[in-house]
Amino acid sequence: MSDSQSDYEKDIAEMLALIKPIEAGDRSTKQVVSERYKYLRKHLVRYVSVEEAETVGWPENRFVNANDEEWIRFKSQMQDGDELWTYSTVDAYLGFISGNEGYAILRKGKVIDDF
Repeated sequence: MSDSQSDYEKDIAEMLALIKPIEAGDRSTKQVVSERYKYLRKHLVRYVSVEEAETVGWPENRFVNANDEEWIRFKSQMQDGDELWTYSTVDAYLGFISGNEGYAILRKGKVIDDF
């Protein structure tokens, strides 16, 4: 990639590199998920507690429903030493906004799941 490419263009190229092998059937789902989590690791924003995610939220006032089945499943994976981080892949390019935001469980420096 050239130095003239924006961060957005680099992110898009990185995500497309993950998708193309799926379309071709060259990679296992496990490999793709692993690469997705490596990508999310680059976009971690800040550490939060589970309580903060459920009461304050991130971005502010966008908290998760503590009774949501998917959230309960997600947070039940956390072990001693794990950290909950917010992430954001949101970017604007040529007036278009794309990406997503959420929470990621970090274990020993690696993202193991996201919500």
